[in-house]
Amino acid sequence: MSGIETVLFPRGYKFIVCDIGEDFEKERVYIKLLLERGVEGILSSPCQGKDGRNNSKLYREAVRRNIPVVFYDRILDGMERISSVTLDNRQAILQGVLHLKENGHRKLGIVLHKKGIYTIEERRMGFVEACKMLDIEINTDWIIENAVDVERASMSLESLLRSDRRPDAIISTNQFLNEVIVATVRRMGLKIPGDLSIVGFDDHSMNELIEPPLTTIRQPVKDIGRIAATIMLSEIDGTRGEKSKVVLKAELLKRKSVSKLI
Repeated sequence: MSGIETVLFPRGYKFIVCDIGEDFEKERVYIKLLLERGVEGILSSPCQGKDGRNNSKLYREAVRRNIPVVFYDRILDGMERISSVTLDNRQAILQGVLHLKENGHRKLGIVLHKKGIYTIEERRMGFVEACKMLDIEINTDWIIENAVDVERASMSLESLLRSDRRPDAIISTNQFLNEVIVATVRRMGLKIPGDLSIVGFDDHSMNELIEPPLTTIRQPVKDIGRIAATIMLSEIDGTRGEKSKVVLKAELLKRKSVSKLI
């Protein structure tokens, strides 16, 4: 949010923050509200409903009314007329898998958040592609999906780590899961990275403060917001012709949560 504000505030723009919480229906209500209020532009991280539905029709209506729309973090298929700023999520996960392999890990698992979210699906595909490219076995039992709350994520991970054949490293896919994974491993009496190496995703300040400091994949959140807001202003001003499709790279921050097996 701070990246967006640094661009909009100096230009005298005020913005309405709509927290949709992965709720397709709530998003629909908010888009209609914004259209009714005659906003000059919409910055959105769009979501998908459980059945795959989305609010593309309303975004198209905004475009029809000449209201600039810019997607950030996520996109919707078939919306080529809308500019976007996203992360190369597949490349981000590749960095984590490559780092683990370089340290001797070949039994890799991944914990994924809500199924159907664009970013999570891209990270899943990135994991599969990276393992194939680096000749690492893909064990589907080590892929935990739809870990949307603490209880479900903890139970699934604990079950996996108590199994006879378990991974020696886990990749997380967001900050929420970073915290759940670390807490679950500690509760089980396992040591990080002695018993399990962890590569997190996102770079909240606590990742550096926990013991051991967590190796994480950092996405340039402020840059995503800043660039998205800059594109939107240029579309409001009419100074941009072609729609922009900006894809940013992640950075692997190597700390102390990955053990060296070779």
